[in-house]
Amino acid sequence: MASNTSIVKFRVAASALALALLSSCSVWFNREYYSEEPYVADYYVTIPETDIQEVRNYIGMRDALESMVSAHVDRGTIRTNNYSGNVVDDFARAQNHIKYETPLGAFAVDYITPGIKEYLTYYEIDIRIYYTHTPGEIAQIKSLTTAELLDELDRMLLEFDSDLTFEIATLKLTESAIVSHVTEFCKSHPDLIPMVPTIVVNTYPGMADLRKIIVLELRYPYTRDVLFAMRMNFAWARPDEPSSSFEGSEQP
Repeated sequence: MASNTSIVKFRVAASALALALLSSCSVWFNREYYSEEPYVADYYVTIPETDIQEVRNYIGMRDALESMVSAHVDRGTIRTNNYSGNVVDDFARAQNHIKYETPLGAFAVDYITPGIKEYLTYYEIDIRIYYTHTPGEIAQIKSLTTAELLDELDRMLLEFDSDLTFEIATLKLTESAIVSHVTEFCKSHPDLIPMVPTIVVNTYPGMADLRKIIVLELRYPYTRDVLFAMRMNFAWARPDEPSSSFEGSEQP
C-alpha cells in the first residue's frame, strides 16, 4: 500500500513538473514574440547630432528629399541602411518626383545635383539643391479654398492688384473658370473697374493635379494710379456715361 501511495505521489509530482515546464515555455515563447523588433516603416530618420537622413527604401529617400525642399535646405546628406532597392535608380526617381510631381518642388526647385558615394555596406549621397525662389517668396504663398480664392480675386480687381501666388487643393478649378470669373466681375462693375485685365495663369505641377501652386497675374495697360484716376472720372461723369465708358478686354 505504501508503494502504491509513493507511485501516486510521484505521478502527481511529475505532472506538476510537466505543467510547470509547459507554462514556462509558454511564457518564454510569449516573451520571445513580444521582444521582436518593431516593423520599420517606409520613412527616413535623422541620425542624432547630425543632419544626415538615413533611409531604407525608395519611399524613405523620396520623403527625406522632400523634407529638405520643404525646409528650403540647399545642402544635405542621405545615407542608406539595409537598403531595399537600387540606390542610384531610386534617387533619380525621387528627384523627378520632387521636381515634377510636387507643388513646391515644381514651383521652387531649379535642379538637384547628387554626389553618390558607395561604401562597403551602404551608400552616402551628398545633395545640392538650387532654387528659383527665396524662402521669403515661398513664405508669401497663401493657402486658399475655392471660395477664398474667388473673394481674393474680387478684392484684387477692386484694388487693381496684379499678382497672387496661392496653394489650393481641388480638382474642379480650371484656368477657364478663373478667366470667366474675372471677366464677369469686371463687366458687372464698370463704374469701379474700367477694363478687363489680361489674365496669365501658371500652375505647378499642373491644373489637373489635386494639390497645386498657382501664380496668377492680372495685367493692365495702365499703372495702378491711372486706373484709380479713371475710376474717379467715371464717378464724376453723368449717370448715362459710365455704361458706355467700359473698355473691353485687351487680351493679346
